[in-house]
Amino acid sequence: MDQHLPSVAAIVLAAGESSRMRHPSGEPKQLLTFHGEPLLRTAAQAAIDASCDPVILVLGAHAERILPLLQGLPVRIANNPQWAAGMGASIHVGLAEVLQHAPNVAALLIVLCDQPLVSAGDLQELIRMHRESGKSLVAAFYAETVGPPVLIGRDHFPDLAALPEGVGAKALLTRFPAELAPVPMPHAAVDVDTPTDYARLLGERR
Repeated sequence: MDQHLPSVAAIVLAAGESSRMRHPSGEPKQLLTFHGEPLLRTAAQAAIDASCDPVILVLGAHAERILPLLQGLPVRIANNPQWAAGMGASIHVGLAEVLQHAPNVAALLIVLCDQPLVSAGDLQELIRMHRESGKSLVAAFYAETVGPPVLIGRDHFPDLAALPEGVGAKALLTRFPAELAPVPMPHAAVDVDTPTDYARLLGERR
């Protein structure tokens, strides 16, 4: 990313219990592998390769199992002890960490750990749209809706901080539609919530 442009941070949400997964291996969703890498590490690397700074990984459930597999990544870890409260709680933790270490960032990306086909190029496209359109909210468009990954401009940081604990950033997209720029990203519809999703991702039949 051009060093003269305002920086964009990223928070990767990976605090959940992944209760719907129940994979036979016993691994939490964050650690299931795709192309030889854990899903969480893949998501974190995409944010790093998109030149986001800082990159914050929000952990909660399974943190003790996840941490060893993040060795060597230039990321910050933020723990969400209230991970069971919902996505908004993890967003609050990630946002606070971003503002502590990089208070002047222009925007932040919210990235999920279970969208393995989302690449660094996709994240860079969201950033490019933000800069070129002047829109303060940018989101992937797929399956006839908008959703993560999403970019939130700093003028909406207070709204992000005020989200209820059980509500995700999509609530801002519906609340401020005039400030939203969608970016077509059909492959972002591929997420991994269940063993069937994971089998499909790996090209297996079930």
